[in-house]
Amino acid sequence: MATINNGVIGRASGKVGAVIASSWKSINYLKGLPKKRTKGMSEEQLIQQDRFLKISKFLMPITPILQVGFGLSKTEKMTPTNVALQLNIAQAVSGTYPNFSLDY
Repeated sequence: MATINNGVIGRASGKVGAVIASSWKSINYLKGLPKKRTKGMSEEQLIQQDRFLKISKFLMPITPILQVGFGLSKTEKMTPTNVALQLNIAQAVSGTYPNFSLDY
């Protein structure tokens, strides 16, 4: 992935061919389009996807609270919601696939 620091054309966004230009947290960047999947997902990928889904559905309605509670976290590369997701996916999801539950 490449970043753009006020290039010749300034800030760029959108898609041109197989390249996407965008910005996140005031950082301009270019990235390639993802490749299409040729195989199905493995069992481990399905398990992680289900864990992520369970905790995401729980955290999204309380995003404004997360902005306050995790807003002072010591990372500049992650949003407060992502910090909360990282902590909770490791500690709050219990059970076995496909019957995960939240332990809060």
